[in-house]
Amino acid sequence: IKPFIVGDDVRRYRIDHSDKFILLVKSGTNIANYPAIHNHLMQFKDRLEERYDKGDSWFDLRACDYYNDFVNQKIVYPVIAKEPRFAIDIGGEYFFNDKAFMIPNGTLSILAILNS
Repeated sequence: IKPFIVGDDVRRYRIDHSDKFILLVKSGTNIANYPAIHNHLMQFKDRLEERYDKGDSWFDLRACDYYNDFVNQKIVYPVIAKEPRFAIDIGGEYFFNDKAFMIPNGTLSILAILNS
């Protein structure tokens, strides 16, 4: 279970997490090892089976070559913004959808330049 943000949560120098989370179930995960999560997901099984972006099973995410970039330090910025809105995720804690982008291994000095 990982904190989930969208582009609007990204502000200049900060991320306003709004209590959204994502169940990160990678392809190949044995969901039977997590009965509470399996039981929770069962109520959404029909909708999850219809997804175009599922992995090998109805409950997992499709394979992604850059999952490791999410769990490392990165600079995050929204797809659409009227002014510079770059923030740093030092602990690599946030995951997001296509409403935000990242610069892997971003530093504080790069962050300052981008927000200037």
